[in-house]
Amino acid sequence: MENYMANEDEIMRAFALISSIKENITKDYQVSEDWVIEYHNALDKVEKALEISLDDFRVPQERLKRVEAAGGIVLPNKKEIRYREGLWFERSILLQKVDAVMNYLQFLLRPEDRKIGFRE
Repeated sequence: MENYMANEDEIMRAFALISSIKENITKDYQVSEDWVIEYHNALDKVEKALEISLDDFRVPQERLKRVEAAGGIVLPNKKEIRYREGLWFERSILLQKVDAVMNYLQFLLRPEDRKIGFRE
């Protein structure tokens, strides 16, 4: 029973973290890798507690990119490219993954509330 409650607590904590990410992520088009790291840490908690894989809901590493910083110096026939520090990705990618995993977890953890299709 104690192990079950510990697992349930970890799942609730992870769900709270994922919900918080969704509510607080910056509104910019591109966001830093820090958001993905926080999100993946929350997924790790659920995977450990439920002993399942949530790989389908992770942001693929190849979606993280270096991004040019504004204001590169342009000389005749030469451009110096400066990059922002760290890796960046489109905000919408993370939001899509967050919505998907939240829906999945709700179906998984509350089977009596399952509604398949587009019914209200």
